[in-house]
Amino acid sequence: MDKNKEENADFLMEDDLEDEGLLNMPVQKVKKDLEANALPLVFNLMEMHFSVGEIYWTMSSGKKITLFHPGDWIRKDYLQKFLSAGKEIQIDTILNEDYCSKGLGLFEKFLECEEEEDKAEYRDAIISWICDGYWNNEEEVGLADLMFVCEQSFFGFTQEEEQKLFDSSADLFKRSSIVSSLLVSLAIVMGYLDKELLKDLYHLSFLFDISLDENVLSTNLINALEQERKTPQSWHSSLGENEVSVFKSHSEQGVDKAFTFYEEKMSNPGLLHFIETHHERINGLGFPLGLNEGEISDLEGLIIFVNNRFPYSDLKLRSGDASSYLRILMEKSEELEAVLTNRIKKIITNEFENRDSEHAKYLEVSGI
Repeated sequence: MDKNKEENADFLMEDDLEDEGLLNMPVQKVKKDLEANALPLVFNLMEMHFSVGEIYWTMSSGKKITLFHPGDWIRKDYLQKFLSAGKEIQIDTILNEDYCSKGLGLFEKFLECEEEEDKAEYRDAIISWICDGYWNNEEEVGLADLMFVCEQSFFGFTQEEEQKLFDSSADLFKRSSIVSSLLVSLAIVMGYLDKELLKDLYHLSFLFDISLDENVLSTNLINALEQERKTPQSWHSSLGENEVSVFKSHSEQGVDKAFTFYEEKMSNPGLLHFIETHHERINGLGFPLGLNEGEISDLEGLIIFVNNRFPYSDLKLRSGDASSYLRILMEKSEELEAVLTNRIKKIITNEFENRDSEHAKYLEVSGI
């Protein structure tokens, strides 16, 4: 959140709310009015990590004060001030709530499965659910829908860990929530069914640039990340002398820092080594090691693909902004050929293109 807006909202709260003597009210659950036949989602904001819409409260004058925009990390301490003052917090959600409800049900059942046969059945249903929205454009979906479902299913950082990552960079933290969702979803499509591996993979992208913390991070470094994403080996052109060394070493140093920060929480801590290669390409032009396709694993290749294809800037989320998003993401281009192996492309494309034979199973499993 913009610091000036935050301070302004704090000022308004102190003058406009506390005089009403409504402190220590219980946290309210906020629910959007649903259209006919939609499945209800009830949002307890104090249990959420990222906003799925515009969260605001209305002054007695009728003026709306925005607390969080879609995709913003929800600061619990800040939100609690308003909730404790007794004012009704409202949310204009941008979710396709019916679609999200189906997804939440499928992911919950998938993660509860112990038998491989049951996991495979729910995997097929999840792939069809993803396909309907993000490949075939049969559902009006946004990136916020996928982010919400994956956050509710996989997010496991403690409040202290959340705060530390957010303090390093709000923009990188917001981006990571979307990259993680894309990454874990495509991992399921590719056949990774171990739930502990998927949970570790979800948290991994939050740690990609962990060495670029609040002590060194600058607008120039964020711009360099985006520049490197678009054009390999171009990151140094907009950096100062001190920033060049920081950027050049950030992937390698990020591995050590991530191990210190999160190793004990992971079932598969070896995944943290992939932090060093998340800026690589498959044609040898990546950063910092210059690996080629034959030197990376499928999972490493998936990380390189997803991380490269999602921008570091213009992170505004909108309702319905991602229909057929994955199909578009994999459309042939010079940039795609540098980050997506033929093997991974074939696996993902075949799974989405061959959904007709599985659609009846999806309808049955998802309870439609």
